[in-house]
Amino acid sequence: MLERLKSGNYIYYHPLLNTELEHAELEKRKNSNSDRSNEYKEKNKLRMRKERFIKLALNNDFKYFITLTYDPKGKYNNDSFLRSVKRHFLEYYKGCKYILVPELHTKKRAGDIHIHALVNKIPYDTYKIDNHIKTDYFKWGHYDIQTIDQENYTSLIFYLSKYLSKDMTLKNVYSKGLSDTYQDGELINFDTKLFVDIVSRNGKAYSRFITPEKNIKK
Repeated sequence: MLERLKSGNYIYYHPLLNTELEHAELEKRKNSNSDRSNEYKEKNKLRMRKERFIKLALNNDFKYFITLTYDPKGKYNNDSFLRSVKRHFLEYYKGCKYILVPELHTKKRAGDIHIHALVNKIPYDTYKIDNHIKTDYFKWGHYDIQTIDQENYTSLIFYLSKYLSKDMTLKNVYSKGLSDTYQDGELINFDTKLFVDIVSRNGKAYSRFITPEKNIKK
């Protein structure tokens, strides 16, 4: 299994024997038994939330970046806007891959939210004006669609991860079928890798290695 990193390198997971799984589990328990304050736990929750978002965003091929903003003079508030967007994606983006990221406004509309979406395809009619993708679907207020620049893809993902709300009630929404690894990748040269550590995933043990992108055959 492979995971893409911000640097452009990859983490390679190599299966291990059950004896090494036991070692990995013992280390995991040892770390979990350490004294942790509530503040630490909250920070750890946010860190894990960011790590999950980054892992899923980097390991799925999203093509479009959408920003959804509701009109404060209309019928929506934060709660009804979130519910409406979730229903919209469940209905219109059925069969698509997507991630919805709620984000708080910080200036004029502080406290209100807007939503960023990463999607692999647009399921309804769009058209281009001055190289910007447009749609006639304006249910909430503002609906901006951009094609993701693949050369700056990882920069976009890490930019979004910085603005994940510390409010744990504003949770990301993940579609079904997202992959957390590149299942179809393989190493060209098995010796061109650097050992990192041993981890446990889904009841199995793996050695993790870092390897350069040029050593990956997709």
